[in-house]
Amino acid sequence: MKGTIALAGGDEFAPHSVSMDMALMNLPSELPFKLLIVPSAAVNQPEKAVSNGVKYFEQLGFAASPLMITDNHMANDENLCSPILDASHLFFTGGDPGHLLRVLTDSIMFDYMVEFLANGGLLIGSSAGAMVFGEWIRIPSSGHWNKGLGFVPGIGIIPHHETKNPMMVHENMSKFLRMDRNVLGIDVGTCCVGSHGNWMVKGQGKVTVYSIYGWTSFYDGMMLPN
Repeated sequence: MKGTIALAGGDEFAPHSVSMDMALMNLPSELPFKLLIVPSAAVNQPEKAVSNGVKYFEQLGFAASPLMITDNHMANDENLCSPILDASHLFFTGGDPGHLLRVLTDSIMFDYMVEFLANGGLLIGSSAGAMVFGEWIRIPSSGHWNKGLGFVPGIGIIPHHETKNPMMVHENMSKFLRMDRNVLGIDVGTCCVGSHGNWMVKGQGKVTVYSIYGWTSFYDGMMLPN
């Protein structure tokens, strides 16, 4: 698969995300630039989420367009989903990860996202968007880990990690972590970007990798361990 995935810690379209987003927008790409803002996780105010994203990226010098798909019925409409196949960047906003997972599961939209990545696109998920891209997703209301979309095998994601105590997180994750199953704690204004196990940190915060052995934090420009 040629595409690249970025997992961001949330609180998107804010000043602390500028360095991260500039790095993502300027990654080399063979595709004509076309950025779509996808508010599928923003249950209450998807229009506001899209408007914030479009204005934010325009201020950074990048044109952006909305992709208003907010339920599974819409995600199975070929006409609504077709812009994905012409895009170079898909940016999924934060919101409700459980809702986003329901929107994308067993959908044409998911199939088009797979094709989008195969064509070399950059798939960006912030907070809830990042959470569903992992093989495992922790539902905040229950604390249980369920299967995610699996774009990032063997990984679960904890966004908004900057206020977390790593010792407590590791203790809480101890029953989930395995040799082939790690958790990434990602601060706001920060992402890890890459594919095939080659992940680099971008942004002003850190990414903390939790494994059965403990945890280690990584900062801008550092590669995560395979």
